Amino acid sequence: MRVLYILQSTNVIAGATKAFMNMLRGLMKKGVEPEVLLPGSDGIYDILVKEKIVTHVLNYRSHVYPSVNSLKDFFLFFPRLFMRCVLERRAVSKLKDIVKKRNIDIIHTNVSVVKIGYKVALDLNVKHLYHVREYGDLDFGLKYIPIRQALINQLGDGKTYSVFITKDVQRHYGQQRNPRSCVIYDGAIKYRTYEELPSIKTEERFFLFAGRIEPAKGAYELIDAYVKYSENTKGTILPLFIAGEWHNKSYYNKIMERIPDGEIRNRIHFLGRVSNINELMAKTWAIVIPSINEGFGLCTAEAMSNLCLVIGRNTGGTKEQFDSGLALQGREIGIRFQNDSELPKLLEYVAEMGEEERNAYVLPAFHVVNQLYTAESHANSIFELYNQMMRE
Repeated sequence: MRVLYILQSTNVIAGATKAFMNMLRGLMKKGVEPEVLLPGSDGIYDILVKEKIVTHVLNYRSHVYPSVNSLKDFFLFFPRLFMRCVLERRAVSKLKDIVKKRNIDIIHTNVSVVKIGYKVALDLNVKHLYHVREYGDLDFGLKYIPIRQALINQLGDGKTYSVFITKDVQRHYGQQRNPRSCVIYDGAIKYRTYEELPSIKTEERFFLFAGRIEPAKGAYELIDAYVKYSENTKGTILPLFIAGEWHNKSYYNKIMERIPDGEIRNRIHFLGRVSNINELMAKTWAIVIPSINEGFGLCTAEAMSNLCLVIGRNTGGTKEQFDSGLALQGREIGIRFQNDSELPKLLEYVAEMGEEERNAYVLPAFHVVNQLYTAESHANSIFELYNQMMRE
């Protein structure tokens, strides 16, 4: 079967993009003929071309209202909104030609915020699948055009299929009883046998944050907690490494203003974009996942697969991963915190933790992700869904 995948961006390190590439490579082994539509010819475009995957480029934007973070954004809101509608209309017209010319069987939209695939599939009577990887409003503060209910209506209209990355995201859109909706966890890791279990390296002890430095990821809340931990603990103070990029200057400035000069500032290391995050995770004593509402938490699963202890906010996909681990192992596979006030004390507790106590978390966690979140099992589930779609 020939499947056209529509991506929201060309960002190589975004969780949705990484999960997509894991899925794509697995499906190609099963005989799926993929084609990919991108909004630009950079980033992941180069990877797809190098792997000889048919790739199309059209100028389109997310089907959400433009963000307003400054006075300039306020004055440009309506011009930007108008241009988004114009670009979407043009993209739909060009996409129809691609779908007809390339004999596409299924259009698979990789996120919920792009609508052109749904429109074209409806007009041409082609199968369509929404891959809903985000809450939208709770995690990124997005506002769907014209209202969020319009997307919910699409998901439940009986004309499209939908796959959600967690049960909680599915509940957020009210699709639990929709027969054309299902939950398939992301394929975050490659399956490894017990003999391939990575060695536990704990010569260095430090905390890690990995992800975009933005409000949705809770970077400021972590920095605030780390400062309080550093100021109040009477025990060992572990350094904090921040692996990720920032694009919001005012948010970055807010973070830097929270870090006092002197020893505490010297213990916080901004690494920027890291090329081999798995290697860094394998050396980390504990990673902190402070995201306010994480859709799935690819980083959480990756960390567990590298025998890295996870300290995570007990919400969204992070909570669901912890809950699944507790159900399968009969014990916690990570350390949860309910609110920001708990985090400084947890950092202090984990910093003083012995290796035997730490291993009691990381070893069961490894076996959970190896059972639930492998790229192989994810590709199998998506392929079965494709076959179901083609039969109906």
